[in-house]
Amino acid sequence: MKRVARTRAALNKQIKLDPEEIKIKKEFDVPSVKVESPTALELNENVSVKMESIKSEFTTVKEEPIDLNYSDSISKKPNNWEQVYQLIKEFRKENKADVDTVGCAKLFDESEPEQIKRYQILTSLQLSSQTKDPITAQAVANLKQAGLNPSNIAKMDPIELNKLISKVGYHNKKTVYLQKTANILLEKYNGDVPNNLKEMLDLPGVGPKMAYLAMQECWNLVEGIGVDTHVHRICNRLGWVKSKAPEQTRAQLQDWLDKKYWSEVNVLLVGYGQVLCKPVNPMCGSCPVAHLCPKIGSRKGKNVDW
Repeated sequence: MKRVARTRAALNKQIKLDPEEIKIKKEFDVPSVKVESPTALELNENVSVKMESIKSEFTTVKEEPIDLNYSDSISKKPNNWEQVYQLIKEFRKENKADVDTVGCAKLFDESEPEQIKRYQILTSLQLSSQTKDPITAQAVANLKQAGLNPSNIAKMDPIELNKLISKVGYHNKKTVYLQKTANILLEKYNGDVPNNLKEMLDLPGVGPKMAYLAMQECWNLVEGIGVDTHVHRICNRLGWVKSKAPEQTRAQLQDWLDKKYWSEVNVLLVGYGQVLCKPVNPMCGSCPVAHLCPKIGSRKGKNVDW
């Protein structure tokens, strides 16, 4: 009898779901799961799993304040960096990558007013994190068919919006970010995007990389280097920086790289990483700077050619 009582107590405890665990963002119309009695638990044995899934997908992540002023830096320019840079640049002229054709700066509608173009660039950047360029491009194309402007996105049914961007990484969170951003732009900027870095960083889901690239592509203001996983990896591999995170890479790179290169280095290295200097199995046998590269942190697989 004591064992049965303990089992029933365990069941009762299990069905008392914490309200925080089933809290869904108001922007989403997601059906809630209702457990009425211990017997209902038998019919919903996966309730806890479903609740955890919903929680992880739809709750807002608390973002830590972004520190743009890192103290660690590399003040001395790396040896042969100019030679390496020019060789990579020559290679990229002859070898196009996804970023050159379907990168975020290429996805806006040419027929739209400048204000809408800026919004479409910002939206592309917000969708691009943890997502390959062709997937981002398709999501943007879907949105453009529905009308990619702040007014349409702000009033769009979130479930429908989510479907349009369902192939991008973290699409549930990005749906929330897009609608919050659209409302902010309408309320504070008359539908345009901010023209200063601080306010750009205040937008939902916009980190330093996106903010620097948005300032450059939307307003032609070069205030920093946009460092993504490709730029971070390649700069460390070449020995240009010694860092553990993209923002450390940005700070160290900006410390010695002449500012005239800041606007082009992102696309240059992103494309290089997409076609040649890959995370695993970098194609060093075809690399024009292999003889100058220390290959720091390179991950060699079975089919690597170096």
